[in-house]
Amino acid sequence: MDNALIKHLVNRLKETAVSNFIMKTTVINKTDFLLTFSFYRNEQLFVSLNHNNPFVYLVNKVEDIVTENGNLNEQLKQRVRNTYIEEIEQLNDDRIIQFKLSFSSDFNVKGHYFLIIELIPHHPNLLILDGDNTILFANHYTDLTVDRLIIRNGKYQLPEKHESKSGQQSIEAFSSYVNDYLSKVLNNKKLSPYSKLITYIEKEIKKCSRKEEVLLKEMESCSSYNDYKERGEYILTYQYDKEDLDNYIKDNNIDYDYNLSIIDNANKQFKLYRKKKSTISHDQEEIDKNKQREKQLKEDLEIIKSLDIYKINALQSRYPKFIKKQKIVINPKYPFFVVINNTKYGFGRNAMQNDYLTFRLAEKDHYFFHIKDYSGAHVILMKDNPSQEEIKIASQIAIYVSKKDIGEVSYAKVSTIKKGQKAGEVILSNYSSYVVKNIEEDIKLKVKNASRFI
Repeated sequence: MDNALIKHLVNRLKETAVSNFIMKTTVINKTDFLLTFSFYRNEQLFVSLNHNNPFVYLVNKVEDIVTENGNLNEQLKQRVRNTYIEEIEQLNDDRIIQFKLSFSSDFNVKGHYFLIIELIPHHPNLLILDGDNTILFANHYTDLTVDRLIIRNGKYQLPEKHESKSGQQSIEAFSSYVNDYLSKVLNNKKLSPYSKLITYIEKEIKKCSRKEEVLLKEMESCSSYNDYKERGEYILTYQYDKEDLDNYIKDNNIDYDYNLSIIDNANKQFKLYRKKKSTISHDQEEIDKNKQREKQLKEDLEIIKSLDIYKINALQSRYPKFIKKQKIVINPKYPFFVVINNTKYGFGRNAMQNDYLTFRLAEKDHYFFHIKDYSGAHVILMKDNPSQEEIKIASQIAIYVSKKDIGEVSYAKVSTIKKGQKAGEVILSNYSSYVVKNIEEDIKLKVKNASRFI
């Protein structure tokens, strides 16, 4: 995050976050957390102290995240939550942002904290100072051998200024990067209860891959098994002509034991022939079994990463050490979804679900579909730049869930629609249309077996 981006962000924060209370602090993991403001509720401040590219940025509000316990969470909860933002500024014209926070205790004791966020690559840090610039908490402390000490109850010193090249990345590109990063972080957090299982399955998939390599090499080494049969037959053919037999053995570099009879040496070659032939047959069976297991593991991994609780629960018998069946308590406002050709389509079955889907779950670049001139289901095609095939599928879902067989569907980018006065009511100002003349049976089946957002 360069100086130009930091200046832009600080100016935005002065316009939006100053004179707000920090109502909520949500720690996602060891390096990332969110700050929620009291009055400016459209966005949250996302702070990432990741090692290589630390940043802060305003992002669309994220709901339903359970904060991660730990020292960072305790300090933010104790000293930052419920404080009032008086000032926000960039320090030393560097990649350092300071929040001046005021607080009032239960005993009416008033004071100030300074929240310092140092966005220096490879050395990011977060510090909380008292009104006298004494360090109360740091995410990373130093030892006593360095010039710039960061120790509890020590005085805060600005780091040596780090030059950064301005204008390297546009605001739009950086915003896209932040949103992608946040999506990955949130997804990883949701997957964290299954991290040991994911690690186990990924290791098993690698084992399957290595096993196949070993078996293929063994099969290759046995591929000339017919040569041994041929050698045995030649030995028997030349058993009455010692000179020709010796020449054949020498020319073909055959392991011939002169202490054995000709018949025994021939049988030795026939035995190798049968063994290598049997090895190929056995290895092929093992490869087929191995491929089936690898396929099953990959399918299981996709199920876990989809976070479909119903399907994950069904895997419990296969992975009893890793999965404890969860009691599924479904919030009635949560809508449904299907995945067709790796594209997710969300839909609601009532006004409450429609409203939650379109105005809470859908992103600005997603597409909204609704049967024209009738009340019916909201359908969200959960990707940008959809193909004609994806538009056709979303339109069929909109007609089918609205309990019609044919009809016209209106669709528009989510960023262009507005919320009406009633739950599930949408105002479309600019939209396109698609006419559905029939609904494919595969789509009907997918909708009937749809999963639930949880």
